[in-house]
Amino acid sequence: MEVLLDSLQHLQHRHFINIALSFLEKAFFAEGLAWGFEQLLWHIVSIDALLGPERGNKKNFSERVARLIGDDDEDEERISSDTGKLYDFRSKFVHGEQSEKDVFLGHLTSARTTARECLVTFLRRLSREIQSGNVKSDATRETILDVVLKPPP
Repeated sequence: MEVLLDSLQHLQHRHFINIALSFLEKAFFAEGLAWGFEQLLWHIVSIDALLGPERGNKKNFSERVARLIGDDDEDEERISSDTGKLYDFRSKFVHGEQSEKDVFLGHLTSARTTARECLVTFLRRLSREIQSGNVKSDATRETILDVVLKPPP
């Protein structure tokens, strides 16, 4: 992981990546009475910080996650559906429609796995694209996202 992070040091617009990593760290170390609830939220927020900037749009969120970590069309459809359900679950908490007591281990496991897989895949792809010269040091966030989220050859 250190090698991947070192390869990003020359990027001028990498702040969103650092934020996503800090949110993921918060997710793993959240404590207290509602630790499952907080962990779930921080995992989803870490994905959103990484793959935004389109906010409040479940379809874009789910599709970006699926494009990043899906292996094929069928896998992308499954991931998009599962991620959409997690996003809905998160939204119900944020908007007061659901209690933190409703967080199940399956929700938390799904959020953890998805967040970790998104970050690792994103960093690997970005590192590869930097090494191949497809991402320059002054690349904007949108350029980085476009390159990283395009389907691999």
